[in-house]
Amino acid sequence: MKLKNKLLTKVLISIMISFFSAVLLLALLSNLSFHFFEQSSVITSKTILFYNISVFLLVLLSFVVILSLLLQKKILYITQIGKNVEEIAKGELGKTIEVKGKDELSQLAQNINYMSCELERRFNYERELEQSKNNLITNISHDVRTPLTSIIGYVNLLEKKQYKSEEEEQEFIKIISTKAQRLNLLINELFDYTKLLSPDFKLNMQSVNMSHMLHQLMNEYEATFDGHELQLQFDIEADLYLQIDTEQMIRVYENLLSNIMKYAKQPSTVQVLCFKKENLVITIFKNRVKVPYNQESLNYLTERFIVGEEQEANRESTGLGLSICKKIIELHEGTLAIHYDKGYFNVIITQPLI
Repeated sequence: MKLKNKLLTKVLISIMISFFSAVLLLALLSNLSFHFFEQSSVITSKTILFYNISVFLLVLLSFVVILSLLLQKKILYITQIGKNVEEIAKGELGKTIEVKGKDELSQLAQNINYMSCELERRFNYERELEQSKNNLITNISHDVRTPLTSIIGYVNLLEKKQYKSEEEEQEFIKIISTKAQRLNLLINELFDYTKLLSPDFKLNMQSVNMSHMLHQLMNEYEATFDGHELQLQFDIEADLYLQIDTEQMIRVYENLLSNIMKYAKQPSTVQVLCFKKENLVITIFKNRVKVPYNQESLNYLTERFIVGEEQEANRESTGLGLSICKKIIELHEGTLAIHYDKGYFNVIITQPLI
């Protein structure tokens, strides 16, 4: 759609129509004045001057009135745009203007609508980000304080030698070690997550044979799964090439496989599928679970510090693992979704094929 100078053309046409209408009126009045002065016996210079001024004002008025009528819609539209811009400036983000016509004013209205919606989107994003930061601080405080309180408590018991035997002393030391490891894991995953959120973080993208990488990873984990009474079955389509950061993607897969080993029903079969569908590569991790889920609870599993019921019971999870996986996949312009169907927990990763 070509809009260049379209509004100017309309204005010039309106001016021309108004001008020729005024000229036509002037010609008509001149003709009438000729007959009037021809029949009049008394004509003074004042009469002629007054008549000429009156004709001039009448012609000028007709020009203005006709031009205003022709441009009335545009003037009202400009007024409406100005009013809406003022309302947007006062904070009514997301407010839009009705787009009328196909000229520069309609293009201006479209641009203002885009600006308004984009400002609303960014404002909401900033507000959610701020709320997310507040939640993150609250959750960090809680998750760090829990193991730290235990560590401090048992260290005090050891310092005061408040244990009944050497075996109990060793048990206290073991608990301190376990809590310290969890605290270290939490801090490391928190650091990794905040790093992924940084706008300065860049993926090291390269073309990789995804099929070959997954096959190799499955072969490495097969023996480990057998030790957990889990049979690993995988069906991977050959020669699927993706643009990925290999290190980050392996981290995603290892995190998912690690979760399966922790929380899958034993004994059971674990399936890993990878196939092409149109211009996408879909990877599915499927396993039976001990505790049933509903879809609402699944939707929260990829939120920061949210863990499943069984994970909550033993607190083996920091609640950041799936959040990190989801963020890595999103940085690869893909999606990570979780579904539960008839006792099976499914993690579905969708990525664009190169």
